[in-house]
Amino acid sequence: MATLTADQEFMAAFAPLLQGGQDVDKPKLHDGRRARYTSFTAASPAIHPEVVFGILQIRREDGTPLKVYHLGRRDPDKPGPPSAVVIHMHGVGFIALSPDISVERLSIIVLDTGVQAFSVYYRLAPEHPYPAALDDCWTTLTCIRSNAKVLHVYSSRIAVMGESAGGTRGDSRNPSTGHWAVTAYRTTDPLITYVG
Repeated sequence: MATLTADQEFMAAFAPLLQGGQDVDKPKLHDGRRARYTSFTAASPAIHPEVVFGILQIRREDGTPLKVYHLGRRDPDKPGPPSAVVIHMHGVGFIALSPDISVERLSIIVLDTGVQAFSVYYRLAPEHPYPAALDDCWTTLTCIRSNAKVLHVYSSRIAVMGESAGGTRGDSRNPSTGHWAVTAYRTTDPLITYVG
């Protein structure tokens, strides 16, 4: 009979995540998954000094505020031409966490490409059932397109991306408007959606 063994290098690297989840009590279904996911998050993201981070407050149709994380290149001397945009939706099963888990990776994308990144702090299920999160993403997209001059971005050069649950946002039809997004992805890569 064969024995199952774990790669020791992997187990050593994974140990802090496993230890972080040991003290989590087993609460109700969604709360339990949220607690476990939260135990996997890092303290605070490292943002490159050439990247500026801020939080925008936009309004949903019903007037309630929607937070959107904004990352862009730091160039105080000359703004240059408008930039392309990436609208990002974080993953984690539709039910947990926030854009905080992606800030460090998005800052690298901003630094490497010069795009401005906007990560949506969308409403989570089950408290906010479908299509609440999708509507938040759509609200962000329409706000960025409407305010392209103020944000110094091209309204015609917007990509929507996300990973896992966030990636499915780009592959959805907005029930309020009937608009579809066209997606291109592989199962091992973050989803990238081109809108425009």
